[in-house]
Amino acid sequence: MLRVLVVDDNVETAESLAMLLRLWGHEVAHAGSGPEALTLALEFQPDAALVDLVLPEMGGHEVARQLRALPGLEQTRLIALSGYVEVGGKLPGLGTFDVFLVKPAEVDDIKFALDWGAGVVVR
Repeated sequence: MLRVLVVDDNVETAESLAMLLRLWGHEVAHAGSGPEALTLALEFQPDAALVDLVLPEMGGHEVARQLRALPGLEQTRLIALSGYVEVGGKLPGLGTFDVFLVKPAEVDDIKFALDWGAGVVVR
């Protein structure tokens, strides 16, 4: 079992993802913005965070950078989850993320990212 933080301002997406993660036996917390994610992460201490890149108030890359800097979260697996793909099929760089998943992500890809996928981009 992992403690997974879902950071997405789309409530339907976040609830669907949380339901799937709970079916797999994980404990889940949800934040709808970057600042909320940072506050919640300090209390929740997630093993992994699935972070949308386009968020209100603070973008996903900044959320990831600040999560990584929080005490006790240096080893948290950070998974970018975004529907944004540049013209020509290019993806934004991984930056501080361990994994990049393109929305809508396949169930098997989410499972792989949580279990094994350090340093990968999954399309």
